[in-house]
Amino acid sequence: MGIILPMALMWTTYRSADALRAALLERVRTACAAGLRPVAIVRSFDEAARVKRFLAQEGAAFGVTVATFDGWVADLWELFGDGRALVGPLQRAVLVRRALEDEAAAAQAEGRAPVAATPGYVKLLARAAREGFAAARVAEGRGGGERAATQVVLRYGGALRQRGLVEPTAACAELLRLRATEGFAPIVCDVALSALQLRFLEAAGASVLEVEWEAAGAPGRPAELARLQHDLLEPDFADPIMPEGHVRFALPAGDYAAARLAADELEAWFSEHPGTSAALAAPDPAAWFEKLAPRLASAGVESALSATVPFGRTPFGSAWCALLRFADQGGALLAGGPGAGAPADSAAAQRPPLDAHLVGDFALSPFSALPDRMARVCDSRFRGCRAQTADDAFTDLAAFADEDHRDIIASFAEGRLSDALEAERSWVLSQRAWPEARRDEALAAIACAQRVHEAAVDADLSPQALVEVLEGQPVRVARLLPASAPQGADAGAEAAAPSRVCFQTLDDLVQMPASSFGCAVLADLTAAAYPLADERDAADALLDAWDAGPAALERRGAARSRTRLMQKGFAATLAAASERIVLERPLNDADGDEARPSALFEELIDCYRSDPQNADEVDKSTGLTPALDAWARRLGEEDAAANLSCGAPAPLARRIPLRPVGEIDAASRGRILLPRVFAGGVVSEVPCLSPSAIESYLECPHLWFARRRLRLDSVDADFGGLAFGNFAHGVLERLHAELRARGMRRVTEENAEEALALMDALFNERLAREQGRFAKDALIPQNELERLEVEQLRRKLAALVRREARLLPDFAPLGEEISFGEGDDEFVFAGVRVAGKVDRIDVDAYGRAVVIDYKGSVGKEYAFRRDAEDGCVLPRKMQTLIYAQMARRKLGLVPVGAIYLSYGKDGAVRGLFDRTVLDGAADLLGMDPATCGTADFAGALDAAEAEVEQRIARLLAGEIPPAAADLKACDYCPVGLCERRDELMRAAAGGGAA
Repeated sequence: MGIILPMALMWTTYRSADALRAALLERVRTACAAGLRPVAIVRSFDEAARVKRFLAQEGAAFGVTVATFDGWVADLWELFGDGRALVGPLQRAVLVRRALEDEAAAAQAEGRAPVAATPGYVKLLARAAREGFAAARVAEGRGGGERAATQVVLRYGGALRQRGLVEPTAACAELLRLRATEGFAPIVCDVALSALQLRFLEAAGASVLEVEWEAAGAPGRPAELARLQHDLLEPDFADPIMPEGHVRFALPAGDYAAARLAADELEAWFSEHPGTSAALAAPDPAAWFEKLAPRLASAGVESALSATVPFGRTPFGSAWCALLRFADQGGALLAGGPGAGAPADSAAAQRPPLDAHLVGDFALSPFSALPDRMARVCDSRFRGCRAQTADDAFTDLAAFADEDHRDIIASFAEGRLSDALEAERSWVLSQRAWPEARRDEALAAIACAQRVHEAAVDADLSPQALVEVLEGQPVRVARLLPASAPQGADAGAEAAAPSRVCFQTLDDLVQMPASSFGCAVLADLTAAAYPLADERDAADALLDAWDAGPAALERRGAARSRTRLMQKGFAATLAAASERIVLERPLNDADGDEARPSALFEELIDCYRSDPQNADEVDKSTGLTPALDAWARRLGEEDAAANLSCGAPAPLARRIPLRPVGEIDAASRGRILLPRVFAGGVVSEVPCLSPSAIESYLECPHLWFARRRLRLDSVDADFGGLAFGNFAHGVLERLHAELRARGMRRVTEENAEEALALMDALFNERLAREQGRFAKDALIPQNELERLEVEQLRRKLAALVRREARLLPDFAPLGEEISFGEGDDEFVFAGVRVAGKVDRIDVDAYGRAVVIDYKGSVGKEYAFRRDAEDGCVLPRKMQTLIYAQMARRKLGLVPVGAIYLSYGKDGAVRGLFDRTVLDGAADLLGMDPATCGTADFAGALDAAEAEVEQRIARLLAGEIPPAAADLKACDYCPVGLCERRDELMRAAAGGGAA
């Protein structure tokens, strides 16, 4: 640490802020009389302004420096420093992140476990570097985690030296060596400092003034509020506070009721005290502003927000980070930018699949400047096709964008982030129609992004690290929503001071002068929002290892429990309100579970109790005493629409009866099936279904309605069953077509090897075509794991080709996939028109046919009967039976089998076959005649069709009840809540018949 003079700090504790200011004035005058220059060390710039005014009023401001600790050190360093610049928070975050990357690379090269560069770990190390860098050292006997963290901080120190930067703690050591503090009299005014800062002040001969608890605020405040501030820190259980209504409680059942209840409390205040100001303090004041400001404006109250939010939560930050992440995934980030000097990623195969939602998020944001319709078109194109590359996405964005944004997108795509940000800044400046606050916020976010980008380029930071650092950078936002209507029914034209609510954090409220507001609402007083704990965290342990943490503070008597500091801060917030405090505490969390109140809330309630150990004094659900309950308001979440709109209850216009689930009303039944449009624009004039749609309705009518009619499935292209199934069907269809072209009727034992080679070639050919196919069902692997899945499919198809040599030896495929029911080729089944495509029909020399449908897997539900005693007429799976009826009626064949052939690992064959014609073991690879055989195949087809006709009649009558045949039908159902599914699950768990 350098030279440490043997001088102890002089600590003095005062009972109030007024007493502290009087002591400060005395110390200032004493120092001036001794020929020293007083320096008042305060907590913030706002506090510095207040102290300067106080000293000026007392005639003692001349020759006195009032500054924060960092501000004073910066001034000294500018005068006495060696030319290096003090490192700032942004540079620290970037360089610590870079040091983590270097340490991870070194660990990998040496065979050690690499450290994880998580945002939390970066924050921990940045704090350790800020508070204890000058003392950082690898301590003997410490654990591997501490040694690794210390190595990262030491690497960070090397990066500082390379760039001519210095940590303030290291600058303090140098200032002491140069005796730069001689002639000064530092006076610390109730500021929490780190161990190394205190060592510096100790060596500089400083004195420390502290406040044990705050004064009761401005004169004339209600006695209840004045006592409450005192009793929070020194409770008097022998004389508990008597509630008078100056402290009130808002107890929403959950988040859906919280905003409305807070708005009601504020409106009640302003109705009694028009033209005054109020504050709402919460951990996330920006979120509260969004929820409350519109309602308050309509009630004649203006809302002002001044807060710091992470860059990633600003509108511009959200859109920009989404675009950065997308570009990084596509390998397009960033030529000439961060990471440009890093080695090329030789394992491009390890890149994660492109997340099309990211570029869609940018397109849908106002900062893409795309018209809403074009933005949605872009979003749909990006998400519906895995063949899209990052270049494709940028090309599409530029094609739809206006001229200004074409330059922005081009700059971004070429890796010129600085140019793109500057162009975005110019565009934002040109948006004169935007509210000024919105434009200023966007400009502040853009300026933040520019600073981070410059620092990241200087540090040669990787693209991923750039985004992680950028997302967490603070951006100061200020918003104002004026009142849209005059307050009060008799508001005249004469101008008056508007009622105003200021949204801020609890820490901001602490900094406000006493009685700044008439009313203060302290929101989100839950244990999750305001955790209270004295336990030391990992950063404290690391600092203790360097003798620069809480242990060092304790040896100097400077340690103050975090609980006590938080209590002091909470008590100080109460001074900001002159008349009323409203404590808002949700009773339940987002999951509906009981929300624990903050310890601060409970300690405040204890001030009204005579025996805090007596649980019977308070209501278990609210935590309030009976006397306090009279000043509490509750609100449930049942009226969600009114709660979320924060609006007054609207008059009832009419009642709409709740429609029963599972039924389409008579007026809408004509639209239950949309007209089918065939190739060439031919429209079916009668109801038309596909075999798979019929099968879906039979499995569960509600499932059919959700998936087929409402189309609730995802619009995103995925790497799942649809893509694999279409690919496998296409390869097998081409295989049999090529075999016929070569004069081979089918796969046999003699030509199996040739068929396998042909299948392999067709597989490669199809896979190559898929890579450029812009379709939702294209099979496009995007990383090594997905490529392994494709190779697994190749092996499955090869195994199927080998099995086909033994399947139906007397039959051969009739031709390629056979379409039916299209256009003028009408096919009626079960009373409705049906159109579809058969995967394959094998025929023998006698015109007998077996219909084959390929499946990725074939479970027991594909059998005609699921067990030998099941004499069902209608099987679970109907597609092949419909195909068999088509082959019988349209092609004149005699169907003797309707089977499902699995190309998956199970290799199963199930369905229905005529056991008088086919042998389940010899012809069908071991099909079970007990569950899949029949002696009257034609009769089974007709009986099944008759049953289906009755079911289709129910569909056309609007019956769509949740009636899943079994849990298997629920596997891919998009409906979230279903009583039938619950019944089946209970039955499966042994809870009774479904």
